[in-house]
Amino acid sequence: GFERPEDFDDAAYEKFFSSYLVTLTRRAIKWSRLLQGGSVPRSRTVKRYVRKGVPLEHRARVWMALSGAQAQMDQNPGYYHRLLQGDRNPRLEDAIRTDLNRTFPDNVKFRKTTEP
Repeated sequence: GFERPEDFDDAAYEKFFSSYLVTLTRRAIKWSRLLQGGSVPRSRTVKRYVRKGVPLEHRARVWMALSGAQAQMDQNPGYYHRLLQGDRNPRLEDAIRTDLNRTFPDNVKFRKTTEP
């Protein structure tokens, strides 16, 4: 979603990424092994893995487990959907749209959410 500057060196990026892909693949395999048991354990190993980066295919599951969101969802089934059905606060929606624009000014996915 982010545009590259005009002077972006595609060849250098491709060279770097092709060698870095080996590292990313190795990490993804380690994550897959770690998560085979179904749960995300809290350990020094997981902490180290998280600091190095969570592969895209595991991010949602790891985030939900480590942030406590999955436990909250399990304890409060249907809560999110009840929130969606509730009254909306236009002031909060405006604040979120403004914050998206400030947080991601160069992301094309968020450009249409607010005025420049």
